[in-house]
Amino acid sequence: MTHPKEELIKYRLQRAESALEEAGVMADMHHWETCINRLY
Repeated sequence: MTHPKEELIKYRLQRAESALEEAGVMADMHHWETCINRLY
């Protein structure tokens, strides 16, 4: 069984990767405010 803290770390890293990917898409589309919100 995985330790709950490890699960939380995995989850947050996955969310961070997803947000970074979304920010890249928004930047490509010149949606700068949305891009910055994803990076914040």
